[in-house]
Amino acid sequence: MLSTVLTGMLIFCVVVGALLRLWRGLGKSVIRLISVVCSAVIAIFCTPLLTNAILKIDISTLGILGDSSMHTLEDFFVVSLQSVGMVGELMTVSPTLKSLIVALPMVLVNLVLFIALFFVLKAIMYIFYKIIAKIALPKHAKGQPLKLRWIGIIVGAVQGLIVFAVVLIPVAGAIDMVE
Repeated sequence: MLSTVLTGMLIFCVVVGALLRLWRGLGKSVIRLISVVCSAVIAIFCTPLLTNAILKIDISTLGILGDSSMHTLEDFFVVSLQSVGMVGELMTVSPTLKSLIVALPMVLVNLVLFIALFFVLKAIMYIFYKIIAKIALPKHAKGQPLKLRWIGIIVGAVQGLIVFAVVLIPVAGAIDMVE
């Protein structure tokens, strides 16, 4: 089931990317591809730093939690997971499971933050793309030779593949880890 959904999303991303680039042409396709790759690279390097900062936020001063053992969001997540049914008992029996449960909040926050940061950066890069495209490139690809438009389609398909990989591969990895 999951593989069918992922295959469908892959095909969707590649086809939409290719069709958009057919209309826009090679020049705009290359500029947009560069901006999407830059967004992905920045998100890859910034996400762990932001995740660590978010999980280390001191929530003990907010006074919303009665338990004094929870000082950070990470502590809150771990204590919350320990209080679920048999998880606390399993953590005392298995040190491996304990290390997995302690790492789980970081994995989940990292996943959500990475996807959100990628799309925010992609939107910011879109502004730069529009400025560069407006200044340096023609409005539509109608005047371009057919060969260049086909190369634009290929570049668009690659961009769709990159967006698929950047967004859905981490999600599939997290789902696989849970299963």
